[in-house]
Amino acid sequence: MAQTREIASRIISHDANIGVMGKFKPVRANAKKTTRPQGAAGCVILILLIMVGVMVFLYLVMKSNANG
Repeated sequence: MAQTREIASRIISHDANIGVMGKFKPVRANAKKTTRPQGAAGCVILILLIMVGVMVFLYLVMKSNANG
């Protein structure tokens, strides 16, 4: 039992942790802001045009197959 306490006191030194922890600075949350990629606007416009094209296609298909 005494030998276990001696080994534990060698491994865990409570005073050493305070000195080591004081040397490290905490990481800042807003260190560097990420910027948007340059092609974002063109990609959004392309997606919107594809959506409009699909809606027009579905409208024409439904109009040609309507009964009446």
